[in-house]
Amino acid sequence: MEPKPFDFSGLSKEIFANWKAFFRDNFVFTKVINTKEISDPVVEAIQNKEIPIVSADDISSPIVDALYKVQEAVENREEVETISVKNIEQARTDMTDVISVLKDILEKDTQEIVVNPAKNDVTIDLKSITDKLEELKKAIPKIEKSEIKDYSSLFSEIVDTIKTKKEPVDYSKLLLSISDVLSLIYSKPEEEPIPFEFDDLGRLKVNVDRAGGGGGGLTQIESEKLQTLATEETLTAFKNKLPLTAFGDLRTAELSPIFQGSFEYTVDNTELTENSAVAPATVTQANGMAVVTTSTTAGKKASLKSKTHAKYMAGLGGLLRFTAIFTTPVAGTFQWAGIMDELGSTASFKNGFSIGYNGTSLCIARFQNDVLFQVNRDSWDDKLDGTGASGMTIDTTKLNVFEIRFQYLGGGAIQFFVEDDSTGNFVVFHKILYANLNTSPSVYNPNFHYFIFADNGATTNSIVVKSASYAYFIEGKSELSEIHQPQFSSGAKQKSAVTSEVAIFTIKVKTSYAGKTNFIPILIENIGASIEASSANNLGIIRLVRNTTLGEAPFYSDINTTDSVVSIDTAGITVTGGKTLMSFQLAGKNDKINERLLDLKLILQDGDTITLTGSSANLATINGNILWKELF
Repeated sequence: MEPKPFDFSGLSKEIFANWKAFFRDNFVFTKVINTKEISDPVVEAIQNKEIPIVSADDISSPIVDALYKVQEAVENREEVETISVKNIEQARTDMTDVISVLKDILEKDTQEIVVNPAKNDVTIDLKSITDKLEELKKAIPKIEKSEIKDYSSLFSEIVDTIKTKKEPVDYSKLLLSISDVLSLIYSKPEEEPIPFEFDDLGRLKVNVDRAGGGGGGLTQIESEKLQTLATEETLTAFKNKLPLTAFGDLRTAELSPIFQGSFEYTVDNTELTENSAVAPATVTQANGMAVVTTSTTAGKKASLKSKTHAKYMAGLGGLLRFTAIFTTPVAGTFQWAGIMDELGSTASFKNGFSIGYNGTSLCIARFQNDVLFQVNRDSWDDKLDGTGASGMTIDTTKLNVFEIRFQYLGGGAIQFFVEDDSTGNFVVFHKILYANLNTSPSVYNPNFHYFIFADNGATTNSIVVKSASYAYFIEGKSELSEIHQPQFSSGAKQKSAVTSEVAIFTIKVKTSYAGKTNFIPILIENIGASIEASSANNLGIIRLVRNTTLGEAPFYSDINTTDSVVSIDTAGITVTGGKTLMSFQLAGKNDKINERLLDLKLILQDGDTITLTGSSANLATINGNILWKELF
């Protein structure tokens, strides 16, 4: 029987158009530069042609040649444009067209299409082909989604078998077998999602094991190069979009704000900020921002700092968010915005983390024990010059939103973020890795204020740094009153023959502790007071006054030199100024109060005082005491 020529063009036009896109986007996982030059040789070999099936070579040769071209193009490619990982459901939808066309062809051409071995001197071992298909059928249900398979190699193996075996083949059965395999791929049940893996810089890892074309897999070295290229140059930092703490935990709980501030009204509220500027340097407010300016007089500095400091909570990450505008940089000057403890003597600050300029160098700064360690822009993970993973080019003379996250514990990582001007998302532009690399803590004091700072050095340039707002958070739930924190009391203190208001006693948070600047605040928990008057019809008043001025030479002594940051005075008598926090009336000859104050969160910072005062309409003896917790 003469073999009937088979019109393969219908198959090529419909199937291979879908087939090319299907394998390119779903199973090869690699989209190569100039895709048409790579994949079209397969289509070109058979498209718009009637190929008589007279011998197996008539089918296999052009396809194999084209596949060799694909292999050669993949191996010799110079760069990869993108990585595409599509959802398996979409892949199955795309596959529907392939299976449908195969079935249509088989239904229309019902007669057997057989190579005549007597006429054409070609014999093919059909069993070896069907065995391969059966093996693939059995393997597909076991394939995990994390395995990246190049299914196009199946057909090159079949072609190789056709070329080398010596048995007749029924091509309709062959197509049916292929159709069965494709149906199995299409109907493969949904598996668990592919787990994401990330490298140390937070970039998504992609495993590339084979790249297209007739079984022409990449070598191990080529695969590693492709994986590196895909990971480093073609994927965004997906992990950075996740709400993670400084320790890498998924942040599901609220952040605990420690202090916050904005400058829509003033920078002169001494309850919120402390300004430092020697004229003609200034700290002012303009256009909703704080503005620190050195003036054009050489040797001037100006700074603004938050009144409250960020008390470090061991084991919880710290997070500062803030905005800043910097002056066009000038050699010999400094511009900083960030979290620092106090002004330094050899460096700008003693301890802390900052973003800004040292002269003309845009950098991030770590201040450790009055020494500056800086990382210049050229060494950042993302230089923010348009070439990094974010694609962002930063203009520091415009208002930018920054974030500094740190683990501390002495040796934890410090991360620096900026808001992406094209997405509104925070992107990490540098991470200081510290663990297992150093023998001393990253900073000696992890309790910080928010600072903006300008220093024109020996120049006559006016250096200006601006900020619109700031906020510091503990990453996780944090209570001011923790079980482990030490608790102290003033003990009962007494003044006799009281009529006019006098100070019963005053407690003060020391400015130094253990020979160092003190950053430990205290929390007032309880107040007690009582009165014994000389008349039954008597009215006494107790006040708690913050930061009053005491007369009669007050003298402070430590509550406990080793264990407490508080000292106490009983010598002061007169009280001038200060802020009344609360007052209580004591009526009659005898009366007393005992008030729990924890809910009011009365916090005293270093240098703050709180005085318990008493007055009486008639002569009286007044007793009082205060209980507090020290927030180590």
